[in-house]
Amino acid sequence: MSSIAFAILAGGQSSRFRSDKRIARFRGRPLLGIMMDKAKSLGWPLILSVRDQSQMATLESMDGISWPGVRTVLDRPEVEGPIAGLMASLATVGHDYVFVTSSDLPLLETGTIQRLFRMASDPLAALCVPRTPRGIEPLASVYSCECASELELFVRNGGRSPEKFIHSLPPHRVRFCDFTLEDSRQFANINTPADLEALTISPPTTPSSTVHARTAHAG
Repeated sequence: MSSIAFAILAGGQSSRFRSDKRIARFRGRPLLGIMMDKAKSLGWPLILSVRDQSQMATLESMDGISWPGVRTVLDRPEVEGPIAGLMASLATVGHDYVFVTSSDLPLLETGTIQRLFRMASDPLAALCVPRTPRGIEPLASVYSCECASELELFVRNGGRSPEKFIHSLPPHRVRFCDFTLEDSRQFANINTPADLEALTISPPTTPSSTVHARTAHAG
């Protein structure tokens, strides 16, 4: 049976949020804690990708988060942006797949994550990516650890965008999970305090089964 880990990319600067959004609270819980709880509810090993040890010390001082069992990896220092954490997470040995996400998707459903993993368990596929009418979600996707070498080559050639990396792969290597516009609300991320406020006052989501899967290259 294929094994999978749950990786949270927590090394960002939170520049648009104007403070550390990982510790910002959504309905009473810190955003990072919400995402960590999703991993624990699935029973998957948890990887936390951070920028440096100083940032990790700050996160460990947060209230309301349980750290036992969390494996910490450092972002690739020579690479900027989320792809640095993606590279570090895929290089972690001991798993066939890694679900890679950011720390600011509080509405993401664990049922969706499980469906992505089931779809990714295909020897031909390198990863499984949610696709909505707004585009694809590279930071809520399941990556095969076998594509780590392809990612390394992509970055060596100057690539820095996870989305462009996905588009660079051959069509048969990418499997997409399509969501309706209504269902895509669970991928709403928080970049600014206004985003957090809008999401906080919006009605809670209810799990949906309106998902369609197919293997194709992004158009």
